Amino acid sequence: MQFPQLKRREFITLLASGVAWPLAARAQQAKVIRLGYLDPARPTDATAINLRRQFLLGMRDLGYIEGRHFRMDDRNAEGRIDRLPALASELARLPVDFFVVFGDSSIAAAIQASDSIPIVMTLAADPVGSGFVNSLARPGGNVTGMSALAPDLAGKRVELLKEIVPRAARVAVLWNSSNRAKITEWNDTQAPARTVGLTLHPFEARSQTELDSALAAIGQNLPDALIVFNEVIE
Repeated sequence: MQFPQLKRREFITLLASGVAWPLAARAQQAKVIRLGYLDPARPTDATAINLRRQFLLGMRDLGYIEGRHFRMDDRNAEGRIDRLPALASELARLPVDFFVVFGDSSIAAAIQASDSIPIVMTLAADPVGSGFVNSLARPGGNVTGMSALAPDLAGKRVELLKEIVPRAARVAVLWNSSNRAKITEWNDTQAPARTVGLTLHPFEARSQTELDSALAAIGQNLPDALIVFNEVIE
C-alpha cells in the first residue's frame, strides 16, 4: 500500500488498478460500474483536474474506458472539508459501486458513509494510525489503496531547502496541528532540520482565521525560508 518512490503516472495507474481489479470481477454482470469520485478540492483546481485526468488515463492503460466500462459520479467539496460527509453520504445513497477518495478527510467521510461499499484511497498520510485500515499488508474492512506515508521525504525536503538556500538558518513551518498525520510530519522534520543547521519555527493554522493570523505573524518577522505542510482547511 505504500509507494513513495513512484513517478506520478505509475502512482495513478496503481491507484486505478485498485479499482480495476474488483471492477473486472464485476464485469460479468454486464453493467456500467459507478465510481463515486470524492475530491476535497475545487473542480477548477489545476492539481485536482490533472489528478482526475491521470486517473482516467490509468484506467485506460488497464483497459477500462469511461462511459463504456464505468461512469464517474463526481463530488467536489470546493475546498471545504466540512462538506465531505454530506457528499459521501449522497454518493452512498445513489448508490455507487466504489468510492475513489483523496486525502484523510475524504477517506474518513467515505468510511462514515458506508461500511460495505469498497473504498479505494490515496494520499492517506498514515492510514493505520488514522484507523482507516488494520495494517498496510492486510487492510481489512472495505478500505484499500495507497499510503502517502514516507518519513524519508521530510529529510529530503529540508536537505533540498538547504541546498537551494545555503544561508538559510531560520525556517518557518506552516501546518495544521489538529491533523494527526501532520503531527507525524512535523516530528519527522525536526531531526533532519537540525542535522542541516535549520531552526524550525512552527506556525499553526487549523482554520482560515488562524491561517490569516499565521501568515501575518510570519510576515512581521520574515524567516529565511518557509515550509508548508499541504493541507485543506475550512
